[in-house]
Amino acid sequence: MYEKILAVLEEMGHRRGIAELKKAFQDIGKWYAQKEKHQGSFVWNDNHYLSYALSRMPATYMVASRVLSEVSLIGDSNSYINSHLDLCSGPGTFSFALQELFQGLTVRTCIERAGGFIKLGKVLESAASDTTKGCINWQCADIMQADFPSADLVTIGYGLNELNRVDSERIVRKAYEATNKILVIADTGTPEDYDRLLSIRQLVVNLGATIIAPCMHSDFCRYREQISASGWCHFSLRVPRTRIQRFIKNGTQSFEDERYTWLVAAKDTQCHAIGDMRILNHPRKSNKGIDMTVCLPSGCVESITVPKRDVLAYKSLVKKQWGDCPDSPQKLLQ
Repeated sequence: MYEKILAVLEEMGHRRGIAELKKAFQDIGKWYAQKEKHQGSFVWNDNHYLSYALSRMPATYMVASRVLSEVSLIGDSNSYINSHLDLCSGPGTFSFALQELFQGLTVRTCIERAGGFIKLGKVLESAASDTTKGCINWQCADIMQADFPSADLVTIGYGLNELNRVDSERIVRKAYEATNKILVIADTGTPEDYDRLLSIRQLVVNLGATIIAPCMHSDFCRYREQISASGWCHFSLRVPRTRIQRFIKNGTQSFEDERYTWLVAAKDTQCHAIGDMRILNHPRKSNKGIDMTVCLPSGCVESITVPKRDVLAYKSLVKKQWGDCPDSPQKLLQ
């Protein structure tokens, strides 16, 4: 489905004119710079929505697929999740990514305040797959005022960083109330995003949630206490860039690294974190072995070394990447 969506976006881009879309993307960048200074207003048109989708949707789609793949490990993916509510949905990125993982979805709702993104999302929905055509209930509404229908899975993708701390926590509380089983949050991967997610994480734990991922536990995050006082827990995916994306973004490389933060929280008391540890950085390989930082079910964050002489453990970990959740070396050596 991703390839179809990207092809549709690029076809629309060529019809619209790549130079026009590049200018539109530059307009958006200038607006965000003014917005940070609390200056000026900006009216989006179809070119702005399309240029933004072309430049950002590949990365957000890959993040959505990566994060939602953790949800697919919980129960039977064809029966455990039957309904989905996507908040700050944009053109439906998380909804499209979810469709590839959960075939049993019967109710899908996307709430987005920008009518231009909904218009684009409907085009993508119609073109992407016969099985999704007309299946999404699109609602054009501000999430601060909207009523949230209950759903087995509720997602908030790349939306909370547009809100202040008080409003973001209010939305998460409303989203959790609408959640039947699983709440998923994903956002950009800056230190500020990590700080916000820590507060949100504690909020949902206080509301009774069990943290499923990326943390291996529901206790307080000890990353800064045990690893780096100035660091922050985040993840990264390498996203291929197409020629049109490179042109619009003035990029020279054929890829970009998307850094992100995320959280999967369960209302279902039978759910628990899957796996023995989460890799929190790029594993560093040397002649001696592999060094990596991991989050453990005990609540600890540790830097570990797996030497080459522990052949079974080393072979099982040598191809693991940042964000993977492998068996612990201790279990492999038993």
